[in-house]
Amino acid sequence: TLPIFEPGNELTVSMKELYTIKTHTDANGINCRIIQGACTDGEYLYTCLNDGASSGAVTTIVKTELVTGKVVAKYEGIMIDHANDLTYNPKTKEILACHNSPRNQLISIFDAETMAYKETKTIRHSIYSIEYDEFEDCYWVGISGSYNFVRYDSKLKGYGAQIHGYSNGFTKQGMDADENYIYFVLYNTNCIAIYNKKGEYIRQVDLPVTKGEPENISHVGNLFYIVYNKSSWTGGIVYEVAITENK
Repeated sequence: TLPIFEPGNELTVSMKELYTIKTHTDANGINCRIIQGACTDGEYLYTCLNDGASSGAVTTIVKTELVTGKVVAKYEGIMIDHANDLTYNPKTKEILACHNSPRNQLISIFDAETMAYKETKTIRHSIYSIEYDEFEDCYWVGISGSYNFVRYDSKLKGYGAQIHGYSNGFTKQGMDADENYIYFVLYNTNCIAIYNKKGEYIRQVDLPVTKGEPENISHVGNLFYIVYNKSSWTGGIVYEVAITENK
């Protein structure tokens, strides 16, 4: 269990800049420069760079070694709209992409090893974020136009009632989940909103890096990884985030 996030516990948040994700001009001359969704399989980080188009956006997914930043592969010409969030399913060895705007009921599925396209599913809700929960073999999705979220089954078919999130007025970005908690990273104020698996709001944890826009959140063990957009909208910065309890 991770009791450090319970209300009243004093926390220390430290962030370490690991490396940058550079812009990429693909074979068709499209400049993919804006960071959107990302996820990790524990060894590699998969980060979306798109061209910023409001419709028909083109994305390149950059695969890097999570800690070192060494570029392993770049997958061009991926059509997943705004590409707002990615998640990795270790059971199926798939990466799922939440399209968000303008086709926000779509989730596209790729083979994690090759990034070969497999299928696109249309779900009941309009969503801006997605996370596979390996501990409960389910998906959590963030509902567009609100701070609410919903649990879907492992086939993205059955779903539960909407869980009402805490409306703090900040811009919603990506999400993450572990054995005990669900995490949403938000922008302006840059922070993480934390819920338990019952859907109860636990607390807000402010991020000490206030410049730039955090777009996504992942974790490995007790460390989080957040990719920020550069203020110039040209690539991004990968941060390692450690949250510790003050004893």
